Amino acid sequence: IVWGTSYGVAKGALAFYPVLGFLAVRFLLTAVLLAPACLRATRAQWRDALRAGLPLGALLMAIFVCETYGVAHTQASSAAFLISLCVVFTPFAEWGLLGQRPARAMFVLAGISLLGAALLSGGFTGHWGWGDALMLAAAALRAVTVCQTSRLTRQRNAPVLALTAV
Repeated sequence: IVWGTSYGVAKGALAFYPVLGFLAVRFLLTAVLLAPACLRATRAQWRDALRAGLPLGALLMAIFVCETYGVAHTQASSAAFLISLCVVFTPFAEWGLLGQRPARAMFVLAGISLLGAALLSGGFTGHWGWGDALMLAAAALRAVTVCQTSRLTRQRNAPVLALTAV
């Protein structure tokens, strides 16, 4: 409920505040809250957090830019449905990027996830616009980010909070 309604709240905020300003406030608040985690990390942990976190942070920024502009230019319910497609895209991204073929059950589970998202959000309205395309791009980027997070953090010793801060 919190996740789904956040798109309506964001859409309301974007009526009064520009997208990049909205993102700057979100990221600055997060940076302030996570700064203590960075101070506790050792030099080696900080180096690992930077090596994995900088490319992941670039992906995350691309996701948030697509997602936030997308929310500003489509209905909140469509945004929620389209971004939930990342759950369906992720096994296929793992297959393409990591060579991990999904188990047969994953196709069934992805279908159930898609049906659940459609029921919760009201599904896709059938009207396709720029905001919808951006939400779909954000969903695909989220799937790629899951794979890249797995790949980039596999041999790292970065504390989770330091990595998140980066």
